Amino acid sequence: MTKRNYIVLGVIGGVIVLVIILLSVFGKRMFGHNKDKALTLLQASQKISLNGSNEAINNRGLIEQYYRLYDYTAQWSGSETQNSKRRASLFALLDQANLLGLCGSDFHRTYLSHYDSLAHLKDFDATAFETENELVFNDAALSFFFETAYGQPIGHLSFEGVKYKIDTLRVLNLFHEFISQQAPQRTLDSLEPQNANYKKLKSELNRFNAVNYSLAFSNTVVIKDNAAGNVAAIQQLIAYNLLSKPNHGEMIAIDEYKAALISFQKMVDVDTTGKLDVSTRAALSVPLSKRVEEIKKSLNFWRWTNRLEDKEFIFVNTASARLQIISPDSLVNLNMKVIVGKHDTRTPSFTAYITQVITYPYWTVPRGIAVKEMLPKILKKRSYLDENNLQVINTRWETVDPSTIAWFKLSKNNFPYTIRQSTGCDNSLGLMKFDLNSPFSIYLHDTDAPGLFGKKERHLSHGCVRLEKPKELARFILDRGPDTLLIPRIDSCMKDQKPNEFKLKKRVPVLLLYMIADIDETGHLKFYKDVYSVEAEEQK
Repeated sequence: MTKRNYIVLGVIGGVIVLVIILLSVFGKRMFGHNKDKALTLLQASQKISLNGSNEAINNRGLIEQYYRLYDYTAQWSGSETQNSKRRASLFALLDQANLLGLCGSDFHRTYLSHYDSLAHLKDFDATAFETENELVFNDAALSFFFETAYGQPIGHLSFEGVKYKIDTLRVLNLFHEFISQQAPQRTLDSLEPQNANYKKLKSELNRFNAVNYSLAFSNTVVIKDNAAGNVAAIQQLIAYNLLSKPNHGEMIAIDEYKAALISFQKMVDVDTTGKLDVSTRAALSVPLSKRVEEIKKSLNFWRWTNRLEDKEFIFVNTASARLQIISPDSLVNLNMKVIVGKHDTRTPSFTAYITQVITYPYWTVPRGIAVKEMLPKILKKRSYLDENNLQVINTRWETVDPSTIAWFKLSKNNFPYTIRQSTGCDNSLGLMKFDLNSPFSIYLHDTDAPGLFGKKERHLSHGCVRLEKPKELARFILDRGPDTLLIPRIDSCMKDQKPNEFKLKKRVPVLLLYMIADIDETGHLKFYKDVYSVEAEEQK
């Protein structure tokens, strides 16, 4: 080989080395360097530390999935026009967080704005901490999309028995559309729930967000029974948009003021007296900032329901003591009053399936009720059992003659029996019972005391849910089940019936949630009393 050939080979080798060096510096993506660094950071770090800030990454799994699906690309960093446009579009979406009932600070909003202001400076070095910045921007966007679609987990659920179906691929694909600048607002709209209650609550939230009265949002406002109290009440009613703000020097008509009070009383579920009474003053003294938070919490509940595998479900709001069917089919319109647990015997918040319908059920009395409430009555009056159609069952599940029992030897700590109420029209469970696959002795059922549904306060039970319209609910369930021949048989009470179990081919989801702000059966916003003191407990 000639000297010239050696020189050529040397030059070529030098070029190759130079290319490799250049690629290692400027072409990191080709060798997956930045992608590997990003994945390593996601797996190793609880927080991303940069520029004196520690940013917690909330959706590591989604970011990893996105990188594996679409590979790593720097999409936010630097002053490039396309990346700058993406940041501007993201900021426009994040600025809507409050309108959706979300918290903008959950999505790195302060850090992102600071970075954007630096990125426009002439000497800004976009390569410094590029991977870390990309992670924070991607986390902000993906977290926002995910939370818009599926909400945050509900903390007070005692049991989650229904199946979820969270479509992360849908979120990732919509995020990729957004990155590609394809109709960003449409992307957001497609993520939100289409539920009518959600849309109405969001509309009400935005109406409240437009209020600028400092008194309305003050945490110290107290409406008193005096002239000053009337002025404060008027300001609150104006803030609730129930009374028009008068021009300077104008007086508000008495009839107008009374009508506004009645509208407010309906909204907060107190007696509609049209007067500034004790209950009304207390409700008006609740600052709007608290009402806004209650609406936001309810909006999150509805977004959370997007996680359910079944889009049609039974929803029981234990705060309002109402049941409704939530269905994509607008033709399904079942809404009824229910009776739920008292403060001391709360109906827990949980999700489960109705697994079967039982007609003419026995009522097996919970042990606590049997020994604390019934045993003293039996000891006082032996005929109590017959008068209430109650049976005594031993440990072998055999019926025992009450006259053979030495009742005076029994106590709440020594009671080896079960009390059961026989079937019939006067059974406490009524004509039917809807079993739930939960760890609680909680179910939906008919009642032998329908007059209680006329009460405004319906937190009266030991925990189970009594139904105002059990036959209508049975029809809804059994129309989708195995035995539609049952429907005519539940229209009247027949004598001497034994319990009959009807298994369902398709389990029906039931959600029992505690939602203080809700849309009532007439389509209007309502704030219900915190009967279970949940808000007070959350503040501890």
